[in-house]
Amino acid sequence: MATFSIEELTQAIREEMGTDLSPRTIRYYIAEGVLRRPDERGTFSQAHLDRLKLILRLKQAFLPIAEIREKLQLLSDGDVTAELERYETQSKPPVSNLAAEYTQRLLAQRSRPAVHEESQSSKPAPPSNTKSETWERITLAPDIELHVRQPLSANEHTYLTALLDYARKLRKS
Repeated sequence: MATFSIEELTQAIREEMGTDLSPRTIRYYIAEGVLRRPDERGTFSQAHLDRLKLILRLKQAFLPIAEIREKLQLLSDGDVTAELERYETQSKPPVSNLAAEYTQRLLAQRSRPAVHEESQSSKPAPPSNTKSETWERITLAPDIELHVRQPLSANEHTYLTALLDYARKLRKS
């Protein structure tokens, strides 16, 4: 089984993902409860490397650290490996983690002229609803997701929290 010092872990991330990551950032992830602590000798395992790679993938998708923590708490080491494989098999390259590039992409999408196709039916279009819906996707396990419409009322939030706690208990047993 491969083991890594913190410096070797940063080097492995650089080689495998092309991302520079400092030991300080790894310590931050540990302090935030997103990454497990190293063993008593201060060494990290392949499971640590895989979780770190998944953390970076989720950060590239602009998920906040609290949401990343929630997702990873529900995943076993095998689940993390399966999620990483899913990312690897996706045809599109990972999204850059730079906020400026993300903003540029959004602005470019907004500035594109809209292409309107004429409908072949004579039915009038339904009236547009000015309220837009926001949905949060919570991964409970590979192939199992929970979709939650936001914002939630206080009672609904309490119910969701209890549901997620119960799901965590089920995964641990």
